[in-house]
Amino acid sequence: MEITYHKLRQFWESAGETYSLWSADMHLLDFNQHYMRTFHPNLTRENVIGRHVTELSPGIEKTDRYQRYARVLLDKTPAKWQEKIPLPGKEDRHIYINIFPVDDNFGVITTDVTELVNTQKALYTIDNRYRMLYNNTPVMMHSIDRRGLITDVNDYWLDIMGYEREAVIGKGIVEFMTPESRKVAEEISLPNFFKTGITRNREYRIIKKNGEIMDILLSAVGVFDANLEIESSLAFMINITERKQFENDQKSLIRELKAKNAELERFTYSVSHDLKSPLVTIQGFLSMIKMDIEGIATAQTLDDFRRISGAAEKMGQLLDELLDLSRVSRNTFPSAKVDMNLVLSDILALLQGVIIAKNPKMIIQPNLPDVKGDPIRLREVFQNLIENALKYNIEGKEIVIKIGFQPHPDPEKAEEEIVFYVKDNGPGIEARFHKKIFELFEKLDNKQKGTGIGLALCHKIIELHGGSIWVESDGTGTGATFYFSLRKYTPS
Repeated sequence: MEITYHKLRQFWESAGETYSLWSADMHLLDFNQHYMRTFHPNLTRENVIGRHVTELSPGIEKTDRYQRYARVLLDKTPAKWQEKIPLPGKEDRHIYINIFPVDDNFGVITTDVTELVNTQKALYTIDNRYRMLYNNTPVMMHSIDRRGLITDVNDYWLDIMGYEREAVIGKGIVEFMTPESRKVAEEISLPNFFKTGITRNREYRIIKKNGEIMDILLSAVGVFDANLEIESSLAFMINITERKQFENDQKSLIRELKAKNAELERFTYSVSHDLKSPLVTIQGFLSMIKMDIEGIATAQTLDDFRRISGAAEKMGQLLDELLDLSRVSRNTFPSAKVDMNLVLSDILALLQGVIIAKNPKMIIQPNLPDVKGDPIRLREVFQNLIENALKYNIEGKEIVIKIGFQPHPDPEKAEEEIVFYVKDNGPGIEARFHKKIFELFEKLDNKQKGTGIGLALCHKIIELHGGSIWVESDGTGTGATFYFSLRKYTPS
């Protein structure tokens, strides 16, 4: 019996709660060390034993706690509650009180639950903030359990879908999907999600309450239980219906444009080809007429004949260039290695007569890099740009032409592409014409020979090579620099 009492006393003294025993008239009979440390840290056992509760806690008789003590004594029934109590040398603490009858006396056990209460408050605050954020975020959000049943949705989800919360909770998420999306979700997406715990940017089509179908982009993360098993999801859905409609409209427009361009190219080729025959006939008869009137025609007649002959020749050149343009548009160019040094050498040899006559100062950067493409078509581009530089110049001023290459100005393209340029010191081009000159039949100087197709042909060739062509000029009298980009050749 003595051993049992000793063990109980040890437990009593070492407990983390306060234990105290009070007489029926509320005098303190016994207590443990934790009681002293909590309620009377500055007193000794002798100072408190046998003293009345009102002496130990002045003013307690005015509190609800005192009345509860009295009811326990009267009714002989235990009571439990929590209240905030001021403690010596400490801020007010949340104390859980358990009071119960012990024969004619009563016992009191108190536990300081301040940390627990503060934690609960913090959790409540966090949960409240999360719930506020969850419900007010302008993104559709929901959670499902492992069975795929909806356990929670935010207000925005309900607003967009048109449902009340009660009609949604407990329903399968796939019930709101089109048959195609439901099949993908059940067979692929959901099984994968509950294995990996993540889904990124998965497209689905869901059905709103009014029957409207909406395209959405869904991402989700897993919520794990204590065993690190995925117990639910937190999913985010973004409405991409307008984007999908735009993409579909864009695809339809591109298909339509391609069809119209193909039709236009066929028409251009057909018209250019069909007009060649009567033009050859006209030129043939002009030659015959020239022989017939030679020596008898007046000066006016000869001048009129030269005008007709020149117009026929210009029309022939125009038809040839239109045919060439239509052929370029229909062709797919090879991605063979092109030695641009050789291309430039061939062009300069071809233009040797014009170069000797014009006597320009040619500054050519050595070691032009190899590119991918069609050497014949790329020769046309370089030749057209060099011929223009020789043709358009300021009278009385030495012609200076610079030819070279440089890195692509766009850092994202610099690794794959290289830029070539042909720079002149001619009359220059106003900014308002920088794009217009690459359009069909556009000529800035109608006095010069030409059809206005050359730069349009260059633009089409470079475009079909996957590059870009543009001009830079500060305006009249400042010269112009034509740039075009091509893919670098990299040996496989």
